[in-house]
Amino acid sequence: MPLGAAGGINTGLEVVTPQHRYRFDGMRPQARSKPPIGVFQYTLDGWGELETDGVTTPVGAEHALSVKVPSRHCYRSAQDCGRWSFFWMVFDHPYIIERLYAKPEMLNRVVNLPANSAPVRAAVGVLKIVWGKNADAFAVEQALYRWMLEMERWMFAQRHPEEPRQTLLDEVRRLTMAHIEEAVPVEWVAKQFGMSRTHFTHHFTRTTGLLPATFMREVRLHAAAGLLRDQNLSVKEVAARTGFADANHLCKTFRTQFHLSPGAYRHLRTQIPSPAAPAS
Repeated sequence: MPLGAAGGINTGLEVVTPQHRYRFDGMRPQARSKPPIGVFQYTLDGWGELETDGVTTPVGAEHALSVKVPSRHCYRSAQDCGRWSFFWMVFDHPYIIERLYAKPEMLNRVVNLPANSAPVRAAVGVLKIVWGKNADAFAVEQALYRWMLEMERWMFAQRHPEEPRQTLLDEVRRLTMAHIEEAVPVEWVAKQFGMSRTHFTHHFTRTTGLLPATFMREVRLHAAAGLLRDQNLSVKEVAARTGFADANHLCKTFRTQFHLSPGAYRHLRTQIPSPAAPAS
């Protein structure tokens, strides 16, 4: 189906059996004659193989292959596997393709993604919207952006030690939520760590890859999204409970983060998966 701003997306769920072998060459003539596309394929059961640079890597359960077409790779069903089931997304979105595949760990690679991981949940969210009745192109594009961001978060976390990063994120999230109606500033949080704002900002960014003010704002925005989704409160009441100056302030910040107004998010909450919690 077409996307809201550019390109299109196709999705599917497949089961490959020994009677119907599967093979895709990333440099076949049909692929080279078209604009680049991205492919994300997540194994549910069995396994297949991805061959790139002369190296063959199995793509088993809870693993995904991420490839750009055209490029030199081949993915196929394994000779010694009786069954390979997977879901897939093929997308033609110039910005997402350029941004995602600029990262070496995403280009023609097999990625270990547990079934309950944020990237897999986000991918399933894309499929649910595409497969839903009267799928909205802009909602699909928003969900695809969310999936891209969750993939980036996941790959960043793999490159950095998780324990100190997660401990710091959890503590700042706890402090933010404990005083959410006050919208405590970074200076106040820094004092809880015995640091100046400047020292704490350097420490937080070096450890997590995020700015503390941005992370704290995201925590409050996700809390606001939860209230919009689960409670029948006015936007003004939600703003007051999550530390925003007024309804207009919440609307502006919410739209910047989620590309939807609070009212539109509430209206579509049964169709769009809940935004994933920040950097968890």
